[in-house]
Amino acid sequence: MSNKSLYYDRFKTLSGNTYLYDGVTSVVVPDNGILEQIIRLKHQGSSDQEVMSQLSDTDISPKELESALMFYNRWERNFQGFSLARKEHHIPKVTAQDIKDTLDQGDIYILILNVTEDCNFRCKYCYLSEAYDYTRNRTTKRMSFETAKAAIDYYYKLLDDYKFKKPNKRVNINFFGGEPLLEFELLKKCVEYAKANTTREVAFNITTNGYLLTDKISDFLVENNFYISVSLDGARKNNTQRVMANDIPTFDRIVDNLKNFKKRYPDYANIGILSVYDINTDLDENVDFFGDPELPPVLRATGVSNNNTDYYDQFQDSDYEKFRETMYRLRKEYLDKKMKSQPMSGYLQVFFESELFTVLMRKRHRDDNTGSIIPYTGTCVPGIRLSVRADGTLDICERMNQEFPIGNVHTGYNYEALANIVNKYNESITASCRECIGNKICQICFAQVAGDKCFNYKPEICKQIQEMIKNGNSIIYSILEENPEAYTLEGMEKVIENMIKFEG
Repeated sequence: MSNKSLYYDRFKTLSGNTYLYDGVTSVVVPDNGILEQIIRLKHQGSSDQEVMSQLSDTDISPKELESALMFYNRWERNFQGFSLARKEHHIPKVTAQDIKDTLDQGDIYILILNVTEDCNFRCKYCYLSEAYDYTRNRTTKRMSFETAKAAIDYYYKLLDDYKFKKPNKRVNINFFGGEPLLEFELLKKCVEYAKANTTREVAFNITTNGYLLTDKISDFLVENNFYISVSLDGARKNNTQRVMANDIPTFDRIVDNLKNFKKRYPDYANIGILSVYDINTDLDENVDFFGDPELPPVLRATGVSNNNTDYYDQFQDSDYEKFRETMYRLRKEYLDKKMKSQPMSGYLQVFFESELFTVLMRKRHRDDNTGSIIPYTGTCVPGIRLSVRADGTLDICERMNQEFPIGNVHTGYNYEALANIVNKYNESITASCRECIGNKICQICFAQVAGDKCFNYKPEICKQIQEMIKNGNSIIYSILEENPEAYTLEGMEKVIENMIKFEG
């Protein structure tokens, strides 16, 4: 018996073909029924001669069997593929110096100014509300210009400290909230100050609900080449969750603002829509609505989070069944169009490919972060994003709750606090990752599992990721069997470029 555990996933395409996803290399290999039998026999300790003998009475021809066995032996010898050595999982103990050494590689890439913790909306699914446990809530706090200046100065100092590693790194400043356009005058001062105090290229981003996107504000954002992400869930009936106080609707004004923006700046490409859906969303309505050429394109379509909330308790079994039926039908439409390289709704493409892209862009071979300060999962190294609260407190992310501060704009990073975050995360989350088939695709991040000064392991999230791999691979390879050019490197590079531009 082998001292290894089997480490692959089997899936089928719509045409009935079988593939094996190798968890060691994250490479997908076709299997006509031979390879998996060989893997299991070799795992049981059978020699090559015994494998040939045991499978000789099957329908497999000697030539096919010999070829498959040769492939397995070469794959196992070169990559230790399809199985994982049983050994104790090593969890690194990270020090403050380890964090500093990692950040000294120059990977700090974005400053996030949370210029206000207030918002003119009261969206019913907002993660910064009482609807969610362990998240920040709205307050009336607003950032002063002195705090903003100190944040920009510290960010520039970090870029200068690391310039020997990344000399041409551009400045990325993202305005966030709350609703950042509530503090438009502060935003203008920050832009002026940021541009006046560096010789580097500066890129500005803003995430806004679009309600205050007037001509004056639009002109300023375009003049400074902002990447503008506007929240809009879709057609009128699908936008009822995005309301102001007293349930005052927001749909008409946002749509008018976006159409007016497009009319004034028809060639401006740096604006897009962030759409959120839940079980009651009419996806057909959104496909039609977002096909309107007078609107900017949809950048992302994401479901309302089911993490630390009872939000989904409001839906009935009949709601879920109706949603699933629509999903299946639209997925078939997506598959048909992708297989035939036919044009499709931008919303339809974004809706399905946001998850597929995660599977497509997984790490390959043995590039699995082992030996780094955070083995496994795709979470970022804390500190590469510099998120500043309205009062100047530093966080690792704009979505992180208030329980994990990492310094302030006047004293800079607290590297001990950063190391403590990593160690808590590794102990709570990555301890069970080594033998998970999804550890090269997993994107569980700090904010997703952050609790009250701790991180909470959630096996249901891991199960969702494992299912995403199986289902995602099945869809991708069903398409590739019919259309090998469906997912080109050029196309994926465009997606990555878009993510970098709009998300920093």
